[in-house]
Amino acid sequence: MDCYELELETWTDGGVNMFFYVDKNNIINEFREYAESFDIDEEIDVLREDRCYRDAFTLKESIADFEAYKNLLNDIAEELQGNVSKSLFNNSLKTPETWAKLKIIKIPVFLVNIMFLKSY
Repeated sequence: MDCYELELETWTDGGVNMFFYVDKNNIINEFREYAESFDIDEEIDVLREDRCYRDAFTLKESIADFEAYKNLLNDIAEELQGNVSKSLFNNSLKTPETWAKLKIIKIPVFLVNIMFLKSY
């Protein structure tokens, strides 16, 4: 990771730790690209190489967990591309209205922190 990258970390509903990197100057587009290119099959294939993961999740559970994760990523990407993103990056994060919008669309904390940093 270089000084122009941010590491984003979150978890699937099943508790799988997920992280990826985006360029600080292109957060919205890179997040959208990550969401669009996220490959459920590839992710499950890699994880199922680990015996602990196989013991914890059936294949059916893995698929359901990562389908929900991909849907979440796509929902967030849509929100970031929409009107909410325009108001978030204009130093308005300190207003109660902006935080209310974030709560309503359920943007995870890891993105809220990045949005806060980007507003400065």
